[in-house]
Amino acid sequence: MILIDERARTLALGVEDLIDAGAAGAAFAAVDPPRARLEARAREAWADGARADVRLSTELHWRGLRVALDGRADVVRASPRGARVEVVRFAPDDDEATSRARAVERAGFASLLLALGGERVAGASVITLSLVGAAPTRIRVAFAHERWATRLDERLEYVARGAQIIAARALERRAFAPAQDAGVPDDSLEAAERFLERLAREVA
Repeated sequence: MILIDERARTLALGVEDLIDAGAAGAAFAAVDPPRARLEARAREAWADGARADVRLSTELHWRGLRVALDGRADVVRASPRGARVEVVRFAPDDDEATSRARAVERAGFASLLLALGGERVAGASVITLSLVGAAPTRIRVAFAHERWATRLDERLEYVARGAQIIAARALERRAFAPAQDAGVPDDSLEAAERFLERLAREVA
């Protein structure tokens, strides 16, 4: 979820929001509780003592805003050259190509978050675990700090430009609001609109 705070000039979002802003699009998969429990057990077994379900977060300054970004790495393994990040996905999947593409981006952005947090990243991978008995497979994700930092900048700009559309629609709704509502202020809505409008101007 993308959160904004006009007074603090803060934009808070997660890695999934960045992925949703890219070519892989948004994912709206229904949650299947039995499968989710099975996947959680399989993910824990795959970690095999390594750091698992690692929560990652960082703050950075971007075009006058303080951006709070959070994400998660399924597994982080130690190696002599540094941390090795693994994102785990499961097969079969209704949309294998999209699932794979999103997992690759999760691995890349998780690695960037880890690096921004001060850890040396030695590599990143997407691990596909089968729920029907096939052997695990690994896709290595090329991690170069500059490449993923550039992608982060592009996605943040996309999110900011999307704010321009949100602000325009909000203003349209206010223009066509019933007259009797005009005297009832909505400070939170107005603050969000002002922030989004200014953010859109700054990246235009």
